[in-house]
Amino acid sequence: MEFSNWNQIKIIGIFLCSIFSLTIYYFANKVSVQLLVFAHSILSSFSSIISLIFGFDPSYSISFTSVYFIFHTFYIHQEPCKLTEKITTYFHHLLGLGFGFPELILQKNGYVCLCFQANEVSNIFLSWYRWKKTNISGIFFAIAFFSTRVLWDTFYILPFLLPTASLYLKVLSVPLFTIQYIWLYKIIRKFTNFILKQKSKKEEKKIN
Repeated sequence: MEFSNWNQIKIIGIFLCSIFSLTIYYFANKVSVQLLVFAHSILSSFSSIISLIFGFDPSYSISFTSVYFIFHTFYIHQEPCKLTEKITTYFHHLLGLGFGFPELILQKNGYVCLCFQANEVSNIFLSWYRWKKTNISGIFFAIAFFSTRVLWDTFYILPFLLPTASLYLKVLSVPLFTIQYIWLYKIIRKFTNFILKQKSKKEEKKIN
């Protein structure tokens, strides 16, 4: 197959992926913004992981996520979270598009983009937590967040991928890592407050 023909097929494939994901996100938003986030988390993370394992073209997975970042930006204000979290989510989406577009347009940074997109596994459990607000869903989210956005990024992407990456990627990575460490701090603080509340409740029961 000639290279030009393959590019045409690839562009059609990306377009179909975008239409498919937009359709899912549109109908998901009719039900709940959290369902929108949940649908994206599954599409983005699993397509990234599968692409990494089998060496598939990263453009298709990145197209799913890029469409989501654009679409979800208009609905962040509906998220059941604080204003600071909404602002950091806006920046996170802009950075995600900054990572993804060069791959879609210039066919660069694909492997690194897929590695970062694997982080979206944690959003599956975030949606579960915001939906149910149970202790078990919060624990699963904290574990998933720490495993992907902290351990995976800090001990694989940061030391092994970024040193050989372009200056463009290195510059974008600074605010991205900053946002994720801010989220980590908030999760730790929330978990600490939860532990303290549980201890105070036990002490009150003993007194009563």
